[in-house]
Amino acid sequence: LILTQQQRLAGLSPDLAQRMIAIAEALGQRRLDDAERGAIAAYTMAPKHPEVLHQFGRVQCQRGRFEQGLELLVRACQLRPNDALIFSDMGNAYESLMDFTHARAAFERACQVGAEYPSCWYNLARRQMTDGDVEPAIQSLQRAVKLAPHHVAARSMLASALSAEGRTGEAIAEFRRIIATRRRRLRRPRQ
Repeated sequence: LILTQQQRLAGLSPDLAQRMIAIAEALGQRRLDDAERGAIAAYTMAPKHPEVLHQFGRVQCQRGRFEQGLELLVRACQLRPNDALIFSDMGNAYESLMDFTHARAAFERACQVGAEYPSCWYNLARRQMTDGDVEPAIQSLQRAVKLAPHHVAARSMLASALSAEGRTGEAIAEFRRIIATRRRRLRRPRQ
């Protein structure tokens, strides 16, 4: 399920909703000090809101505090069990803790509840490839590039997986698509 920002922030005061937007932006810009200050403040005001828990969990993980981050993400997931992004972040946290079985389960659940998110399929495929499950990874990557044809990392991994399986013609076609995408981007006029 793709949740809108409004759905993610439902139940928060307008001020706290703005703080949550600022936290997400700070995380995206790798301004971890700002994100952490905001997340701590938000958590003191709404310690049971799933988006507050989610973003605070992300902050903790980006700070390398994976156990604490995972605990927050699990709590967020219990409150919002249909949120693919929370499951995807849980998968990343489990991977950082070297718990690959739970990481894979979290990525699989992310795909079940967020089948329309290409990043969920990419993360699952990445885990499948690492686990040596190339054919399932190919299927996951095909879903990812179907949803996001210009997802170069997914297409590149797909080409490599196809090549590893001896499907050379298909691999070459994928590599050509990557090159074509890059050429189109280079030709675009800058604004």
